[in-house]
Amino acid sequence: MPNPSAKHDPEGMGGIVNIVLQENLDLGLSGSLSANTSTRHRHSFWGRLNYQKGRFTVFTGVGLGTYQDAGTSYDLRQNLVTSPVTLIEQDAVTDSRSLNLNGDWTAELKVGQRGTLWSNAWLYGGGWENRGLTEYGIMTDARSLLDRYDRSTDSESKSANYNIGVGFKQIFQPQKEELTVDGRVSSGQSDNDTRLRRLFQMLEGQPVQLPLELTLNEIESGNADLWLQADYFRPFAGGRIDIGYRSYRRSQDNDNQLRVFESLEAPVPSEETRAGYDYDEVFHSLYSTLGRTWGRFGAQLGLRAELSRSRFESLVTDASFERDYNTLFPSVNVSWTLRPGRTARLLYSKRISRPNPYYLDPFVPATDPLNRSYGNPVLRPSYTQSVTFDFSWTGSKGTLRVAPYYRRSTDVWERIRTVDTLRVASTRWENAATATAYGSSFTISLPPTRRVSGSTSFSVYHDVRDGTNISSAYRRSAVMWSMGGNVGVKITPRLTAQTYANYFPTQSILQGRASGYTYTSVAVRQQLWGTRGSLSLSINDPFDLYRFNSSTRDATHIQNSRSSYRSRVATVGFTWNFGRPPQQMSRRSGGEEVGETIRVR
Repeated sequence: MPNPSAKHDPEGMGGIVNIVLQENLDLGLSGSLSANTSTRHRHSFWGRLNYQKGRFTVFTGVGLGTYQDAGTSYDLRQNLVTSPVTLIEQDAVTDSRSLNLNGDWTAELKVGQRGTLWSNAWLYGGGWENRGLTEYGIMTDARSLLDRYDRSTDSESKSANYNIGVGFKQIFQPQKEELTVDGRVSSGQSDNDTRLRRLFQMLEGQPVQLPLELTLNEIESGNADLWLQADYFRPFAGGRIDIGYRSYRRSQDNDNQLRVFESLEAPVPSEETRAGYDYDEVFHSLYSTLGRTWGRFGAQLGLRAELSRSRFESLVTDASFERDYNTLFPSVNVSWTLRPGRTARLLYSKRISRPNPYYLDPFVPATDPLNRSYGNPVLRPSYTQSVTFDFSWTGSKGTLRVAPYYRRSTDVWERIRTVDTLRVASTRWENAATATAYGSSFTISLPPTRRVSGSTSFSVYHDVRDGTNISSAYRRSAVMWSMGGNVGVKITPRLTAQTYANYFPTQSILQGRASGYTYTSVAVRQQLWGTRGSLSLSINDPFDLYRFNSSTRDATHIQNSRSSYRSRVATVGFTWNFGRPPQQMSRRSGGEEVGETIRVR
């Protein structure tokens, strides 16, 4: 559902994927063991154990994974406000490694004839090590070297979090009248310790031998979420009415300490900065949707009312920033089936994106004195209204879908960079006035039951961004396109192959542009011992195409950046299954929006 109805949480710009699962099965004990290894030291091991008997179902799993990655980045910034004009060049390489452990469970107990009590949870813990080296060069506009130094970075991070939910579902009449009540609590904690060493090689154009400058940065952060939700639907006026309520609270805290020492041996820091924040946000939402069909015509109207309150409190000062906003989120879904396989739809929805508290923090200690980033405590949420016309033709040879759309966003978040006379680049989040996109997507899908299956999509749209409320120069307009697709081939009854490719277009931003990029993958899978096992081989980015670059400019600077992420990797996986896996009973059902919902970010 690219335009989810008012029934769903309005936050975020992604769609909703529905998953409908079978129910009322009695399959006993089952499980699986999986292992993956790759050419880039990425390894994972998973074990799952499931049990379904009578009224009780449980399935649980635990996994262990290791990960290694590397990348490069390059920036060249021309400082236009310095006298004379200067250039700053940064060339960086990074290497990271991680180890993580995670687990989950889902348990369901049937109560009475049509009631279900359930619980599920996700648990995670992990640690990372990151190493990097950045070479800095400060030059005249004619590229004569003024200053030269290297900065090495060593950081260690660890985090742990859990997410636990419980709920109850009562079915009065299947697919006609049902009540669901569920709640969830989650909490997490992360710690990051970074050690940076700066070595001067040239100062004011002359070779120097200065002691290594040491910077220590310690960040502790935590989060806690709590929500309760109730949903009820039943027949109404020849159709169906859905009513629901959701209460949600999320809290985050951050403590950031930065210390700078003139040398590795210095007993006390020459500079010390401490910052952080406490952030709380509370939402109350009440929604209702009403749907009905008249022969080939169907309609669903929805409205969600949301009351929100947030409070951001800085640990640097006693200042706090509060925002209360109450919003209505309407939705419309009208369909007309011309004949079987020919359907036209009109969809409308309103969405919201709320700023992360990191975007709000005005006091962020900078480990790099030439590049600073600040939050904006008065940053407003961004609202998007979207209208889509969806036409689909389905036949024996596949499906053709054409979906023209119009989307308009207000108070869009943009990162604005400026440079001062001390060569320091400062980046801060701002609300641009509007962003408008209109165009169409085209999709062709082959039937999944044939030997060759797959789909391809193409999208073309006009993107207009208006930030003249920030600066008269901040207005961009561009025509962009994207395309992608996948093809699956059943080589033999037990051997299948699949390839995937996607091109993401160049993005127009207020101060410049961000390049597009291409992602591809290929994979083959061989089933073993019937359906008891499988052996797979996949290669991500086989042609090493992933690259990214961007450019920004205004009256104070011109900056060109590029980076590469080593995404090319070959992975071999093996899975062994035993028993017959249980089927979880769907906890949300009925009508067009049947099943579990997973948000696509």
